[in-house]
Amino acid sequence: MNSVSSLALSSENHEILFQTQSLRTLNYTNDGRIDYSNLFPLSHEAFPAFHFEKLSFEFLSSVGNFMYQYWYFSLVVGICYLAAAFFLQHYMRNYEPIKLKWTLFIWNMAIGIFSIVGFIRTAPPVLYRLSEGFYTSVCHM
Repeated sequence: MNSVSSLALSSENHEILFQTQSLRTLNYTNDGRIDYSNLFPLSHEAFPAFHFEKLSFEFLSSVGNFMYQYWYFSLVVGICYLAAAFFLQHYMRNYEPIKLKWTLFIWNMAIGIFSIVGFIRTAPPVLYRLSEGFYTSVCHM
């Protein structure tokens, strides 16, 4: 059954009109938020962690401690990087451009595949969290 519903929300001097067209009617929680659980009927157990997600990364805490203690090191590295980029750009001005067509193609394909896999992995838990409300899906992931 296709239904069209509109909801008018008013706050001090502002009125927002939402028109929603969906196959199901919208349900609301006790505090007036939209209940998304009927739109995304999934459970958290439907998204088990991969093996590499269960690994311990305690060895990285020493890097965090180093960066906390020597925070200015990142500024020095950033300034050196910018100086090298401008210097090398000026230095390479007289040289013939390097042919990187296939290298860039492979690089862009790798980034594209990585992005697709990342989306496939992160989209279902985000949609599941939407069933608990938008605020929860953004702030308590």
